[in-house]
Order: sequence, then structure tokens, then C-alpha cells
Amino acid sequence: MKERGQVLTLDMFLALSLTALVLGYSGVVMEQVHTRAQEEVSRYSLERVAGDAAEALVKTGGLPENWEDRPSTLQVLGLVEEPNVLSPRKLVYLRELCRSENWNSSGPEVQAVRRLFGGQNFEVRILSRSLLVRASAAGLNYTLNTSLQGVGVYVRLENLGSTLRARVRLQKENTVKEQTMQGKTFSMVVSLPPLTVEVVSDGKTVGVWCEGVIWKLWPGWDLGGTSGEENSVEVAVARRSLVLPAGEVRNAVENRRHRARPEPYTLTFLVRPGELDLFDWYVVLFPSDPNKPATEVWVNRPKDNKFDYHFPWNTLFPMRYHGKDYPKVPLTEADNGGNPNNYLTLKVTGSPGDSVDVGVVAVPRCSSPELARQAWNLLPAILEVRVWR
Repeated sequence: MKERGQVLTLDMFLALSLTALVLGYSGVVMEQVHTRAQEEVSRYSLERVAGDAAEALVKTGGLPENWEDRPSTLQVLGLVEEPNVLSPRKLVYLRELCRSENWNSSGPEVQAVRRLFGGQNFEVRILSRSLLVRASAAGLNYTLNTSLQGVGVYVRLENLGSTLRARVRLQKENTVKEQTMQGKTFSMVVSLPPLTVEVVSDGKTVGVWCEGVIWKLWPGWDLGGTSGEENSVEVAVARRSLVLPAGEVRNAVENRRHRARPEPYTLTFLVRPGELDLFDWYVVLFPSDPNKPATEVWVNRPKDNKFDYHFPWNTLFPMRYHGKDYPKVPLTEADNGGNPNNYLTLKVTGSPGDSVDVGVVAVPRCSSPELARQAWNLLPAILEVRVWR
């Protein structure tokens, strides 16, 4: 009886131990499943915020529709003039709102922005993306050596017979990023802010794309550095296609020509109160000939013996750039009852067959000057929203 009792006790002990082990392991598994489920829900929630924010920014102008005229009235953020057409003015005023001195969490306009992005951990970028070249792999022998957005770009594509080789070299001042790849099918990305070059080969054709950051903003962007997303545990990114006017044409005149007795022409334009330091301001010339007609420009003053700008010399003249005035008489944003408060005086001389178009353009402050030349065009672009925890 004693021996039998000992066997039963041992069997029971083994059974209980096995049960405890199974239950303990099941608990660990359940905890892991629960944690994983929470992570998936959290990830989905973050991606939903990024996607919804990007969609709202490119599909609506916001509420009220003209909130950029009075940013303190902002209730729902939107950045377009019409669906998928970016408004530079709305972007400029969002950028100004995100400036460190203006980012007041108790302000209703800041709260409206925070609601859209689920807090203040966000970054908005406007990117350009263009196809630099698409070439057949057969007999491939292509070289590109140019400069884009202040970055030197060198691309070399070769067919070596049994394989393809691509080399990309980006250089900005003393910083160089370079990569080489071989194979039939491959994808290669080389980045040097603000530019990214991507080479993709499917074995039959090779394409080279260039992507550049035109504008970016986040709360406190003016303090320099980065938004901080690179130090976060979880980041969600959403992209939407749109087109953008590179700047605002405040006024323009076409086909100005030399007359028998050339009389100065006056071109008026408006700088609204509060706008002067939000934009860079340019005079842009489009002459019919690379060297004529001769064009003289005075800013906010009548013609005299010393003009502010002259062509042939350049076709892009800054009137105010990064907050610095260049003409003898600076621009003004003094209220004129909504009427033009600045003007250009133009004098055109040369052959009657030669003409020049002249425009006044505003682009978001600290933008590339080349955007001013393209202000008459709608450029393909990408809006990118990044949110993180």
C-alpha cells in the first residue's frame, strides 16, 4: 500500500507539473499575441492618421475656405485651391503658424492643426519627382552630368554585355554620396538632401528618377535641425499626388516693345499686410531674344538715370529675398484699401520686332529662385505626411 501510494503521488506531481507548464506557456503565448495585436492596432491607427491627413490636405481648402486670409479663424486644415492643386498662400501660412514663436497649443488655429495630425509629431513635405531618363538596356551607353537644386548629379549607365551597370554620384560642396550597382534587374537609391536619385532596371529598360524636397515644415521648423521623426519608434508615411503653382504671379504685362518715343510703362501689384516677409519677391523677364530688347526696371519710383535692374544682364531680379531688400526703394505692405501698393516702371528699347513679358512673382520665403521662373506653370509634385510616436 505504501509503495502504491508513492506511485500515485509521483504521477499526480508529474501531471500537475505538466499542467502548470502548459498553462504557463499558454499564458506567455497569449501575452505575446495580445502585445502583437496591440502593436498592429497602434500601427494601423498611425497609418490611418497619416492617410486621412494627407487626403484632407490635397482634397479640401480647409474650413473656412479662405482661412489663410485670417489664420486665427482656422477650424479644419486644407492646403489646396481646388482638389489636388496646391495653394502656395495656404502653405505659407501653415508654415508661419508652425514657426516656434507662433506654435501656441492653446490657440484655436494650432488646435485645428493638431487635430488633423493627432498631435504635434508631424512633418509635411512638398516634393518634386521627375523622370530624368528612360533608356533601352540594349546597347545602353548614357551619361548625365548636371546640377539640380544645388546638388551636382552624375549618372552613368552602361550595358557590359552580360550585365548592366549603373553609377550615381551626388555632390554638394564637400559632401559626396556615391553608389554603383550591377545586374539585370535592380533598384538603387542615392540621397543627398534635398535630392534623391533612383535608378530602376527591369532588364529591358532602365529609368532614372529624381526627387527633391521643395518645401518642408513641422512645429518649430525655424529652429533648425530636424523634426525628430528619426528618433521615434514608429513612423507612418502617406503620399498623395498633386500639382502646384511654383509661385503667385501678382501681375504681369506681355509684349512690351520699343516705340518711336519709348514711354515708361507702369506695372502695379499688391503686397497684402503681413505678406512681405512670408514670400520672396521677384521681377521675372521673358525676352523674345536672348539679348534683346533692352529693358530697364525701377521699383516704386519713376524713371531716372539709375535703374534698379537691366536686361541684358539677367532675367530674374530679386526685389526682396530672405527678408533683405535689393532695390533703392523697398517694397511696402502698407494697407491701401486692397488696391495695389507697389509698382514697377518699365522702359523697353530696341527693334520694334523684339518684345518682352514682365511679371511680378511671389514664392514662399527661402524657396529656390528657379521656382519664380516657373510660376506660370503647374508642376507635378507629391505631398508627403509623416506622423510618429
